[in-house]
Amino acid sequence: MSRQNWLVVRRLAGAAAPLAMLGLIAQAVNAQTVVAPDNAPKKTAPQISNPQAPSQGGGGTSQGGPSNVCLATYPTGNAIGKLNYIIYNQCNAIHGLHLRFEVTKQLTAEHDNKVKHCNASKVTDKLTTTKGIYIQFNAFSKDAPKAMIQYIFAVSGKGIKPHIQYWGGTPDMVDHDWKKNWTNPYGVQLAKPNSLDPGYVFEVDLSTDDKGYVNAVKFTVTDPEGRKHPQDAPAATNSGSQLGKLFPLRISEFQTNVVSTDGHYVDFAKDGAGTLSYTSKDQLSVEGGNFEHCAAALGDFHGGTCETSNASYSCPAGVPLTQSVNVK
Repeated sequence: MSRQNWLVVRRLAGAAAPLAMLGLIAQAVNAQTVVAPDNAPKKTAPQISNPQAPSQGGGGTSQGGPSNVCLATYPTGNAIGKLNYIIYNQCNAIHGLHLRFEVTKQLTAEHDNKVKHCNASKVTDKLTTTKGIYIQFNAFSKDAPKAMIQYIFAVSGKGIKPHIQYWGGTPDMVDHDWKKNWTNPYGVQLAKPNSLDPGYVFEVDLSTDDKGYVNAVKFTVTDPEGRKHPQDAPAATNSGSQLGKLFPLRISEFQTNVVSTDGHYVDFAKDGAGTLSYTSKDQLSVEGGNFEHCAAALGDFHGGTCETSNASYSCPAGVPLTQSVNVK
C-alpha cells in the first residue's frame, strides 16, 4: 500500500481556517454513549448547550450534537474515499478494539482508475477492470512511528483474503506482513466477482495485554447465511523467526477506508451501502480528517492510505460508535 500527506482540515476549510476544531468523546456506560467536547491538546472546543441528537446507525442516542460537531470539524462532503474521520483514545493505547463493516446494499467495484499523487481527480489511466474492494482498517502507533498498520479484507474476484501490512516498516526492520498466501483462505465464493451481497459482515478483533499492546488479531467474515469464517494472524513470540508474525504495538488512532489497492481509485456502483461500527474498552474520540495529534504529533507519520473511492462516510455517532458508508 502507498501513502501521501493528508489534506488537513485547515487547508480544506480555506478561508474558514480559523474555525475551531472540535472532538467527541464517545464512552459506553451502561449501554449509553456519552459524547462531550474533547479537551485534547491543540484543540479549542466550544461549549454546546443542551445538545441532543439522534444516533446515526447505532442504538440509543448520542449527547453532544455529533452531527453538528462533525460538520463543523470536517465537512461531510470531504469524508469520502481515503479521507474519513480519525478515531482515537486521547492519544492513549486503545484496548480490545473491535472493528466491523456490514454490507447493507449490494457493494460492487465496477472499474479502477490510475491516478496521480493519490488524487482521484487526476486520472492518468481509466481502466475497464478492477482490483476489487479493499476494506482497510488503518491504524497508527507511536511504537511503529513510520508505519501505517493496515488490517485489510481484500475482496478480489470471487474470493476474500485477510491481510496485515505494516506499510513503512517496523523499528526492528523485520517483515511482519501477513499473509503471504493470496489464495482464498475462507473458501467463500462470491456470487459475482468483486461484489458483496447485503448481509456480508467483516470484523477485526484486536486483543491486547494490560498495557495495550496488540497480541492477537482475528479476522472474521460472516456470509449472508450467517456462517462465520474466522482466521487468526500468528502472534508474536520471544523466540524463533518473527517473519510474518505480529509486531507488538499499541494502537493510538485509526480510520477506516473502503477503497482499492495499489494506489488506485475504485468506482463503486451507485447505491452501494454499508455500516461501520467500532467498540473498545476505552473512551473513543472522533476527530476531523487530520493527524495533528497522537502518532503524528511527534512529526513521525503524517500519511494515510493512497487508495481512494467514491464511497462516502457519515459522522460517527451512536451506540456502538457507528457510521454509514454510501455510494451516490
